[in-house]
Amino acid sequence: MSTIKSSDEHLTLNADGSSKDIKFQANGVEKASISSAGAFTSTTIDATVLTGNLPAISAASLTNVPAANITGTLPAISGANLTGLTGNVFNGNFTRNIATAGTLALTGFGFTPKAIQFAYGNAYSGLNIGFGYQWSTSLYNCVITSPWTATGNWNVQPANGEPITFYSPSGSSSNRTDGKVTSFDSDGVTITFSTPTGSPSGNMRIIYTAWG
Repeated sequence: MSTIKSSDEHLTLNADGSSKDIKFQANGVEKASISSAGAFTSTTIDATVLTGNLPAISAASLTNVPAANITGTLPAISGANLTGLTGNVFNGNFTRNIATAGTLALTGFGFTPKAIQFAYGNAYSGLNIGFGYQWSTSLYNCVITSPWTATGNWNVQPANGEPITFYSPSGSSSNRTDGKVTSFDSDGVTITFSTPTGSPSGNMRIIYTAWG
């Protein structure tokens, strides 16, 4: 026989019998229950009235948690089982006359790049090779030139602040063409080559790698 009783200010609800639950109903419809094992179950819990800290419980069975509701700092966890992650990389090359100013659109990347690296060289009366790297407005460059004679010394020309810099002929800095990325586009980049300094001549071969 189930009972309700009060003893010394305690209200006792007793569901008599083995494996019997205490049930709470409204208009004949069950809204909540307490099992014989002490587990509380409710059809609806008003989240606005919940306060305090959650107990230390396992989240192993949590599913369908909206990403928009996840805030804070992630713990230091392994990403070994992450799938569906892709990295965007595109490689290409082109040849351009050193004396030509203006813009050049590189397309076909399939993504908006965030950074691009150049390696370039040409042969004239001497050798000019260089490497440049650019992301956003950060520009880096290293240019190496050599004299025409095999016994001459190699020279490291000071970077002009552009990822593409060509000295020609004979490695003279008075004959130079510079280029840099002026926009990272939805399918590639746009490079702007400045008006040449002096009278550079010849063609430059550029290879590049872009990352998105």
